[in-house]
Amino acid sequence: MRRPKVQSRVSQDVKLAIEKLMEKTGLSESALVEELLVQALSEQDTELATTFLVPKLEAMMDKAMDQYFQRTSKLQARAALQATMNTQLLLAMYQVMHPKADESILRQVLQESRRIAHDSMTRRNKDVEAVLGALMEVGADVTP
Repeated sequence: MRRPKVQSRVSQDVKLAIEKLMEKTGLSESALVEELLVQALSEQDTELATTFLVPKLEAMMDKAMDQYFQRTSKLQARAALQATMNTQLLLAMYQVMHPKADESILRQVLQESRRIAHDSMTRRNKDVEAVLGALMEVGADVTP
């Protein structure tokens, strides 16, 4: 039975590498190319995972992380706006309760309320850090 014919064009470098392997192994060009193709096809499952699945997984993770960070930034913007409003309300309430308060005391109240708002916005979130740490470990395990 006649074997099917497969043709391909390759670069000059690949052709030279095939010729060197032919000299080393003593195989004909056809036999050597067939052996290389059989070997490549036997490793196809792991190669497919590396070539196709890992990039898709990375793209999915990137998209999920982008969505997470966009949502987080919107939440932080809302929290900053709310903190500003709370600061203004606190200052107004203080002025109503202490109508004779001088400018320096009002400035201190304003600064302290801003500091509290800033601290609440910049405090570390251990849950987020745990998730990001786990993702970094997974990323380190996946990268070749």
